[in-house]
Amino acid sequence: MATAAIIGAFDADTAQAASYAITYTPAANLLPVLFVDITATAIATPGVTCTVGGVTFHFVGRQARGSHSHYLWVGEQLTTNVAHTVTVSVAGDNGTGGNIGVIGVSGMTRKGVQAVKQSKSATGAAATVPQTVFDANALTANLILSGIAYDAALGPETVPSSFTKISSSSYATPSTTLEVMKLESGFTTTTITYGTAPAVGVWSVWSLELDVSAAPLGRSSVGLVA
Repeated sequence: MATAAIIGAFDADTAQAASYAITYTPAANLLPVLFVDITATAIATPGVTCTVGGVTFHFVGRQARGSHSHYLWVGEQLTTNVAHTVTVSVAGDNGTGGNIGVIGVSGMTRKGVQAVKQSKSATGAAATVPQTVFDANALTANLILSGIAYDAALGPETVPSSFTKISSSSYATPSTTLEVMKLESGFTTTTITYGTAPAVGVWSVWSLELDVSAAPLGRSSVGLVA
């Protein structure tokens, strides 16, 4: 069974920054999944680089959150046990702060786009309950990750039923939080609903189903869907 844990978390309240970077030293053979929320930028496809560790990332997508941006990437290689520095560039429309959560998933042979069974994002106003709805029922063996960003300091518990929170980061100006949840197996429906609604601002959610089945032999994990 695949398992997931936080391997790096970052928050920065930085006026007009063109990039945000995080350094972490993971165990070997983890699939890195990168949740990022950057305030006051509308860059559609930020650049991502990883020095030393040599991991490249498949871009899943951007979800606008008011004037902010919530992004999701999945690693195209497994980690090695050395320091990795991942830099997210929003040059051309600088941000005013950023939260990054790097999740390491063990037990994966699929990588990049091949690891993504399905994903879904959503956004909504304060006092509406955050949720995402996959296009198809998830498979019970697959691992689910869900990241929520909202315009407030760390608030009341919002973990969806049966999920576990594994990452939280926040900063003050503007007041912003990013949290990541996991469910390692047993999810067989489409809808992930958070337990409470943020009281102020705008929220966004990215949810991801990872395909934990064995990768087909003799096929590249980059740019292919099995």
